[in-house]
Amino acid sequence: MGYPVRAGKYSAEIRLTTDRYSGVSLFHFPQDWRGKNALAFSVFNPGEPVELLFRVHDRLHTGDKQEYHDRFNGGRILARGWNDIVIPMTAIHDAPASRKMDLAHIRGFGLFVMDQPEPRLLYLDDVRLVEGNHPEE
Repeated sequence: MGYPVRAGKYSAEIRLTTDRYSGVSLFHFPQDWRGKNALAFSVFNPGEPVELLFRVHDRLHTGDKQEYHDRFNGGRILARGWNDIVIPMTAIHDAPASRKMDLAHIRGFGLFVMDQPEPRLLYLDDVRLVEGNHPEE
């Protein structure tokens, strides 16, 4: 059996470990998210439900501190099978506690799990920015 695919011909296999934090980050992704309505992606979970956490950060968040309250943080319990996730751009834009996310300079999007009792696999597919309007900086 090949990898499960939601769109196109391929999906990305994510091999998760039992480390405190285990996941992937996408750095080679469009950095200018202005004019987009949402971030959307699909995750295939072949096993038992698991909480998937995700984060988005901009150029102002990079460096040594990487404070939790200074980026977008989200999560979802993944059921077995395909899980389609859509994050409104307004939620990302307004996420930092003391400022607005710099949507013209997004630096990273990550998916991870915490403290898994055993290694497991997830499959990421159809990652995209959805066109539309959002608050400008």
